[in-house]
Amino acid sequence: MTAKTNRFHVVPPVRNERHPQAGPADEGPKLDVNSQRSAFVEQICLTLFDRWCEQRNVLALAYLMHGWPLTGDDPSLTRRLLQSLRELGEHHHEALLSEETALVGLLLDCE
Repeated sequence: MTAKTNRFHVVPPVRNERHPQAGPADEGPKLDVNSQRSAFVEQICLTLFDRWCEQRNVLALAYLMHGWPLTGDDPSLTRRLLQSLRELGEHHHEALLSEETALVGLLLDCE
């Protein structure tokens, strides 16, 4: 596996609400799922940003920059970003390579 391939590996967020994080001893550890989802979205957006900058894909960058970078864990900000990327895929799918389409699909799946 090349270094370039490794940087596109992303781990989807855990959808289960009960995961390790400090919590009361009797109820067990718990993870903030919103923070985990935000980190996942941020990781994919950064990957897309890097790729589209290298390709000078101004159209795709414009759609990405409409909602990214996210300035917090507010779900409405994430929805705006995902809506923008959904529109990119619907109206300009020819501007995306297959790997990029897959990454955008991963983002849309975490909605």
